[in-house]
Amino acid sequence: PLFPGVCNMSAAVFASFKLQSEGERYTWAAWTLFVILSSLSGDTIILVASTKYRAFKLHKFTTTFIQHLAVCDVVLATTYVIPTFSSLVANEWPFGAALCSLQVYPVWLCAQLSMNMVCAMTTTKILQLKYPLRARSWTKKAAHKVCLGIWILSLYYPVCFLAVDPGDAVFDYRVYFCNPALSSPKWKVLMPLSFAIFGVIPNLVIISTTALLLFKAKKAVRGKENSLKW
Repeated sequence: PLFPGVCNMSAAVFASFKLQSEGERYTWAAWTLFVILSSLSGDTIILVASTKYRAFKLHKFTTTFIQHLAVCDVVLATTYVIPTFSSLVANEWPFGAALCSLQVYPVWLCAQLSMNMVCAMTTTKILQLKYPLRARSWTKKAAHKVCLGIWILSLYYPVCFLAVDPGDAVFDYRVYFCNPALSSPKWKVLMPLSFAIFGVIPNLVIISTTALLLFKAKKAVRGKENSLKW
């Protein structure tokens, strides 16, 4: 495997993973339908509550990150979960080769984006606690600018796919959606390097900042930082 969940295998090899049990397939389809409904309804509630009613009593930066994550989740549900549900029902990719190739781009964009957003959200939360006076001057407009930068940064994988292997995708019966075929030899170097930079580093930042937040929370509960504003 060149990347977790993605292999440079042929379509015939992927087809060997096709589900033969209708019970198992429809159970999986029912689960994806539940994910679709809960995701779309939950994200709609988040967006309406935070924009129209301003129900979130959080810092502007944190609220803005949550809003962008909700938008990302809607895109992912639309471009990934709904096609997966349709594929499970049909037991094949029902939308043609062109849409199979196109599906790769928004799915990989949103997968990277969600990780980057969480990374930015935990990092800014630490900065809010460390520099509370400065954090008060952070505006919602500045938060949207940061989020725009994260959206642009998260275009890395779609741009790479477009530059190296445009349209090179295969329907993966292991997960019932289309994945990059990664047939170009360039991926043997490019994908591990990309994974280290855009996969490992953000996860390390998330883990370390979350640990710091939990440490701060523990101190606050013990009463050592009564003025801590979450």
